[in-house]
Amino acid sequence: MSGSDLYYRQLGHLQCNKIDVAMYLVAHGYAWHCTYYSHNIELLAHKF
Repeated sequence: MSGSDLYYRQLGHLQCNKIDVAMYLVAHGYAWHCTYYSHNIELLAHKF
């Protein structure tokens, strides 16, 4: 686990075949990234 969000949900990192799932989804347009909830600089690089 890597912490919790503003609603106290537990957050973690999920990888599949050594690929960060969150980064993959954002990079391919399957998910959005909200800077209000996340300060992950790597995901910010994939904003559209």
